[in-house]
Amino acid sequence: MSIKLFVAEPATLLRQTLIKQFQSDRDFEVVGSARDGLHLLIQMQRQRTSADIITMELSMPGMGGAETTRKLKELYPVPHVVCLSGIVNSRVIREMMEAGASGYLSKNLVYEEVKHGLKQVMEGKVFIGNHVPCRLGYAAPEVDEQQIYSSLTPRQKEIIKVLSRGCTASEMSKLLGITVLTADTHRKHIFRKTRTKNIAELTKFAIRHGIASLQG
Repeated sequence: MSIKLFVAEPATLLRQTLIKQFQSDRDFEVVGSARDGLHLLIQMQRQRTSADIITMELSMPGMGGAETTRKLKELYPVPHVVCLSGIVNSRVIREMMEAGASGYLSKNLVYEEVKHGLKQVMEGKVFIGNHVPCRLGYAAPEVDEQQIYSSLTPRQKEIIKVLSRGCTASEMSKLLGITVLTADTHRKHIFRKTRTKNIAELTKFAIRHGIASLQG
């Protein structure tokens, strides 16, 4: 099944180029496009689009990428947001990720790398390409999250690291030498303990605390 994309890009020629490139790939289906953040929100409201991923430029006129992502997540939590931008700056990338984006890709990447990143996000992973500075980090966690981290056992940290790679219960059972049922039980327990709802949120938690790598 193809991944449904919505392209938010202010530059008309680039937007058309991206749409053409994605439409020529059987793995993708473009279900909509927008020229800026406000236009994107209006399109989402009117069309009720079933996009799986929204690719978004960080620098857009009016409502920027981070603000658009924040509002988008409040109204439509389902689509993943992947920033596809020419800006590679730690501070602004951090703002975008904290707003709710699941990935950050540079426009300087070749198409196959962009495709790989989008597929990783579709699998529930947080993908930040190798082009992003290693110093990138997330804002300091709240006290209660630090307490959660401090209460994790070495075994639980190991499980979080495995889950953040996007491993299924079956794959995790083989890696950790446990049954699939036990692996699934661990997965549910980790979500509850870390107060995360999915792999993307858990991966962000893992990155903030140094359990997982920033690079996909």
